[in-house]
Amino acid sequence: MSPRSEDSEVQTSAQSSKAVRLRLTPGILSTLQNDIESGTLAPGTPLDERTLAVQFGVSRTPIRDVLRQLAALDLVKLTPNAGARVVHKSVGEIRAMLEYISEMEPICAKLAARRVSPNLRKKLEDALSDCEAHAQEGLDYGRANLRFHEVIYDGCHNAVLAGQIRVSRRLLRRYRVNEYQSQIQIQRSLDDHNQIAKAIMAGDERRAAEAMMKHIPAGSTGFSEFLAKVPVHFFDLEVPMPLQGR
Repeated sequence: MSPRSEDSEVQTSAQSSKAVRLRLTPGILSTLQNDIESGTLAPGTPLDERTLAVQFGVSRTPIRDVLRQLAALDLVKLTPNAGARVVHKSVGEIRAMLEYISEMEPICAKLAARRVSPNLRKKLEDALSDCEAHAQEGLDYGRANLRFHEVIYDGCHNAVLAGQIRVSRRLLRRYRVNEYQSQIQIQRSLDDHNQIAKAIMAGDERRAAEAMMKHIPAGSTGFSEFLAKVPVHFFDLEVPMPLQGR
């Protein structure tokens, strides 16, 4: 075999390996991103390259690519000589994100009321029915709750605002896995949804914003209630935790 042929085979093999890696990476990325955002992989969980490579039936190279992408999404922390770990957020960071969402979602509801249409009214009615149908189980209700809010994000017709809220909600999602543990919590959320939907469907901007503001956990009391449902090990405790209710 001539040197040129050998070089050609090496190049073809390298290109083939790269093609396989590019084909596998999106599926692995999607799976791990969903597992992290849903709380299946809790904050602080180590992510071992070898273990993940065996789990997905690939070499460690596509796993490294995926971990780098997850790090860019602020979902994974890469530490030299210590490997990868699901990101911990500090209590202060969580509070800041909740505060941000509590200010932005009322604007979203206000814009949805301003721009309400027959199609949006129908989608809100369907989303409310979906919430009521799944009100007996916390995880199912949590998914229905997310769908309800998604209808409002779409209905506000402001892609920039909705996109920013979605990013923050995705980062918070794993800290909210225990949010609907009791029927009292679920019923309170359902009541809020009804008030929000009625105001939007009536085109009442002020009432829609006020109802959404009441619905989002913010302020000292709301944040303390939120914090009480989150396991302590989910937080980055290198930053001192503030006293609840302060």
